[in-house]
Amino acid sequence: MPNKTAGGASLPPDLIFVIQLRPDAAPEHGRLAGRVEHLWTGQMADFDSPQSLLAFVTRVLKRGQGRF
Repeated sequence: MPNKTAGGASLPPDLIFVIQLRPDAAPEHGRLAGRVEHLWTGQMADFDSPQSLLAFVTRVLKRGQGRF
């Protein structure tokens, strides 16, 4: 069963990503680095910028159910 947000919207489990930041990441300065995992498929990637994080998410979702 999908989770619900405070506003009642569904949060489908195939859209769950876990992001682990490296200790030297500084999001407040636009520096993101770490690892991301798509829980539904188990695909993982290291990332070293906001752009590479978004590229992974986009790639995984495009291979999925065609939502994006």
